[in-house]
Amino acid sequence: MADPSQPFKPTGSATDATTTGNLDSDRNRDTMPHSVFPIDADADTHTAVADQSHGVAGTRFNDVLVVEDDPEINELIGAYVELAGYPCRRVGRGEDALSAAHDHPPSLIVLDVMLPDLDGFEICRRIRSDPRTAGVPIVMLTALDQEEMRHRATQCGANDYLTKPFDPERLLDTIQQRMNGRAADHRSPNH
Repeated sequence: MADPSQPFKPTGSATDATTTGNLDSDRNRDTMPHSVFPIDADADTHTAVADQSHGVAGTRFNDVLVVEDDPEINELIGAYVELAGYPCRRVGRGEDALSAAHDHPPSLIVLDVMLPDLDGFEICRRIRSDPRTAGVPIVMLTALDQEEMRHRATQCGANDYLTKPFDPERLLDTIQQRMNGRAADHRSPNH
């Protein structure tokens, strides 16, 4: 695992064909493409203009919601996400995740499976059943590395399933790919 005290610089060298993002080695939070997450210059990072954000319809935020009950891992994931240029909200419980997603739908959710109150599969099902959040990409990041768990994640609507210990580059490549896909979906003439 990378040293969190050192700045993260994505290289775009994903090892899995399902997570090949388009991150350039010299891209950082100051040079990320604005088509992915334009931020209103007069507001803080959590007040992206909805019609410019390419996020979920009606979304005021264009951020990543990290749902992880281990405080150190939660902070580490959030730090990598922010260093890559994405605003980030962090919660440690399932009910808090549902409330945060309901109140201000994020552009993407990084979701642990094993949480103290609700498991990630139930959270994923509830997010998919809510019209306000049904289209939010969900990246499950968990220590459970069994095929049965991957199948359950697919069945409840997760877009990606990554395991811990995680490679920060792979996680950020996956996030970048999902965010770019959402931006392209919202720019297409059919949407």
